[in-house]
Amino acid sequence: MSRELRYERLIQASPERVFDLFTSPAGQREFYGNDAPRWVVDSRCELRVGGAWEITFGPSPAELYRHLHVFEAIERPRRLLLSTTETRLDGSRLAFSTEFTFAPRDGATVMAMVQWGFPSHDLRDEHGRGVPHAFDRLERALGPEEGDRMAKSVLYMSMSLDGFITGPDDGPSNGLGTGGNRLHEWLGEPVSEYPHFDPPGLSGQVFAELMATGAVVVGRKTFDYASHWGATTTACRSSYPRAAPRPRRRAAGSTTCPTPRRRCARPRRPPATRT
Repeated sequence: MSRELRYERLIQASPERVFDLFTSPAGQREFYGNDAPRWVVDSRCELRVGGAWEITFGPSPAELYRHLHVFEAIERPRRLLLSTTETRLDGSRLAFSTEFTFAPRDGATVMAMVQWGFPSHDLRDEHGRGVPHAFDRLERALGPEEGDRMAKSVLYMSMSLDGFITGPDDGPSNGLGTGGNRLHEWLGEPVSEYPHFDPPGLSGQVFAELMATGAVVVGRKTFDYASHWGATTTACRSSYPRAAPRPRRRAAGSTTCPTPRRRCARPRRPPATRT
């Protein structure tokens, strides 16, 4: 199994815009940033071949990682090649290589990151978990170009191969239905720290993308069956249920049957019988 880490994202902007933002102080801070209130990012960069990009980041001033990147190739707006030395929380060091590419596609940019040289699969997977969030922050920092009408929407859903998203008998007290938890076994066992799951490998990358989402629109039924997540949710930062449909006005002279979504008319006056 390869110890190489690969990730790519289609970004709705030109390669020049993406490259220039990523190599700017603001873009570098966004890429290593986090929404946690005490998160620290300090970036200093000399953008030239042989120049150093030094960045310190972490959840608090007492818990900081340090990356020292040295630029080996700069080919604006297509490619960056860096040799990276990471200083970890315990003071140990890790050396690996990082390449960023920016390829045009249909008016947008495929930004890809490849890292190699990890001494173990666990360290590769650890680095992969934060990558989707970094790309999300960078993409948000670009902002819409003039003429853009709406942001990108992404659908995340666990579905069985035969097309089901819950087990049978789902309802307010049984949100995933009978046996529906099997659809989410890829998350692994819950952990105590937020976001309460830490799946390995590619599952971890998918979960990190989900957690990096800014807001989530859910259906009214899902929102109710989950009991509104008690006003909080592991899966979403903010959840906005679609409004329930307005009840139709009952037509004069009609009544509602007990069967949902079915309406019957009040019996008409029986026809006169001939004598």
